[in-house]
Amino acid sequence: MKQSKVNDILLQYEISGVDKGFDINGFSCWVKIKNDIFTYLTKDTIAIGVKKTRFYNLFSVLFYFSNLLCLLKLLLGCRGSVFFHTALSGVSSNKDLFTSSFQKKYQSVFYFINIGEIEKVKKNKLFFKNNNVFSDNLFLWPFKFVSSKLLIYFLPKRTKASILNLVNFFESREIKIPYKLIASSLVTYTVGYYFYCLFFRIVKPRKCYIVSAYSKSEVCAALKKNSILITEIQHGLIGLEHRGYNYHRKAINDVGVVLPTPDKIVVTSDFWRNELVSAGYFDEDEIIIGENYKVSKININCFFNFKYFIFTGQGFDYDLVKAFYKKSLNYLLSNDCVIIYKPHPRESIDEIKYVFSDFELIHVYEGEESTETLMYHSIGHISFYSSCHFDAIEMKGKTFVLESSLSSIMNRYIATYPEKFILINCLGE
Repeated sequence: MKQSKVNDILLQYEISGVDKGFDINGFSCWVKIKNDIFTYLTKDTIAIGVKKTRFYNLFSVLFYFSNLLCLLKLLLGCRGSVFFHTALSGVSSNKDLFTSSFQKKYQSVFYFINIGEIEKVKKNKLFFKNNNVFSDNLFLWPFKFVSSKLLIYFLPKRTKASILNLVNFFESREIKIPYKLIASSLVTYTVGYYFYCLFFRIVKPRKCYIVSAYSKSEVCAALKKNSILITEIQHGLIGLEHRGYNYHRKAINDVGVVLPTPDKIVVTSDFWRNELVSAGYFDEDEIIIGENYKVSKININCFFNFKYFIFTGQGFDYDLVKAFYKKSLNYLLSNDCVIIYKPHPRESIDEIKYVFSDFELIHVYEGEESTETLMYHSIGHISFYSSCHFDAIEMKGKTFVLESSLSSIMNRYIATYPEKFILINCLGE
């Protein structure tokens, strides 16, 4: 289902009144449920082809137990520190931001890291060795897994009624949402919430910085319960089109629902501040304009001895990328240039190389330079929908949006700024 349609239906539900039966200890788990429903309904247009790595090998088991020791270390030695929560993929791409720059500002910092691929721990072993790091999602995974299989059958009557009401809301619009999906979302949120509540009550961090707070709503709820200031750092697209920032504030306030959202959000420009304000949930005084750190760290001395377009991957619809290449081949040959495919952190480079092995002028990038550096030295940037489009606007003055159902989220930008967001089917058209 198209993302715009899913967003419209979720908004309709919020306007109708978010059910108080989703409240857990004073905070609604609607943020979590909304995100899970959105992901479920758009599963055919998000992360197709992203490799799902399982945690079943000897290294994973050993790391899990070492992770327990890290938890004990945090509980005993990090009281009053500054807390930072992000994904391992973000650390891989922005080590300076998440280590030296924060440690210059704060004497004591500890990290919760969301690990998607266990093998990437090996590539970032110095980060784990030199910092106070704990993987909360890895630790909680078995507890959430067991709970989602068992506890969904023992929910309170009011909670069951709230879930059925939500299921019926979607069914009235001819959309089927499984009862177990919502029940599992609520149960896993609750398991995480009580763990984080206990942890923060013991450690008492001074403040928290978090990336993609909407995907960590149980963390935010526990921080708020312990009166700890939450500052979100912008990651990717934010604003009206994103389910994590487009809550209907008035409707939610009218029914007395409290969402566990950040106290402040740091964005990279006036543009994103305006986008966030226009979404209608966050006020201007809750938004801070910071530095576009990744753009500021571009390696301008990097040299490539060939001309290229950069295609930033997102882990889906490789067939469409192949079709785009075939239609663009004459242009690439006549202009003596290639396409550098920069994989998304979630994508497996080996799998991407196999997918494009028969396409001579697609080079899958395996080096150390950042996406922003590659973009800076390129002829131009191409993608479906991506925050990289906006970095390209800042650096190149324009960006190319490959036309597909996947890029529909960019339609408003294409319509508003057609000279900057250029919709294409192939190069040279």
